[in-house]
Amino acid sequence: MQIHELTRPRKINEVVGAAGAVASGIGSALGKSLMTQAFGQDVTPQYGPTQNREQGFQALANSSAAKTLATTMQTAWQQTVQNFLANSKDSSGNPPTSLSQVTQPSIATLKINLQDLVNKMIGRQGSDYKNIPTFVSDPNQKDYAEDIIVDIDKSIDAIYNATLNNTDSKAMANLFTQLVGMGILPAQNIMAYDTGRRGVGGAGVVTMSPAATKIADSLRLDDGDIVKIRQAISNPGGEQYARTILDKRTPATIASPLIIRFGQQTKLTNTELTSLLALAQDAANDAAFKEIFGLRA
Repeated sequence: MQIHELTRPRKINEVVGAAGAVASGIGSALGKSLMTQAFGQDVTPQYGPTQNREQGFQALANSSAAKTLATTMQTAWQQTVQNFLANSKDSSGNPPTSLSQVTQPSIATLKINLQDLVNKMIGRQGSDYKNIPTFVSDPNQKDYAEDIIVDIDKSIDAIYNATLNNTDSKAMANLFTQLVGMGILPAQNIMAYDTGRRGVGGAGVVTMSPAATKIADSLRLDDGDIVKIRQAISNPGGEQYARTILDKRTPATIASPLIIRFGQQTKLTNTELTSLLALAQDAANDAAFKEIFGLRA
């Protein structure tokens, strides 16, 4: 089962499935990622006979998985705001001490930075999260993708306004958790696990050049794998994974602590990591690997 399938009102036994556990369905759909932690074993006691979109995503927003990712986003946002202030001016041309004093550049620039952060965390840096429906091949799911966009918009507005009003850290944490649970994680899933996913050797939601597609197929990486790899590398400090993997002077091994962490985050097996590291040693593959990693060539 896919998380975006929770957009439709469903009987709880349909959601839980034959195994009687939400985590088993969602965990497999997301390649044993954060979603496995998000729902635990059974939401029946919480929501009774029905499980609709708001209930399902709210459970995700309240999960430890969402809160972990939300903390990362909140930290990154705080740094972005600090950098914005450091490079701004007040009406007298002096460095402002608060956002309310900023006259240059336009304070609206800060909201654009927040939107960029959302795109980066979804794994679509350089793209607009509002285009998520274009990744959906099933017409019935496009409406659900539109709902996710609405939720992201609401969260961005709430975080932006709270930032301007200097809202306390705890309240901001709740807003980021809501953004992750209602927007970031569902968006990641709907892009990675739509019915038109590329799989191996096919066409799907992650569009890459022929060279990058050839390498991804040889490594048997599907769209979900690509999204998870890009997510790991787009996280703060994540580019070190790409540098280490592509370093020809000191070839990385699966025994490296850094590569072990990369494997844990992306859920790649040791066999997959070994093949990936071997192909990365060929300089002719660098541009393709950068594309797979979501980096600029």
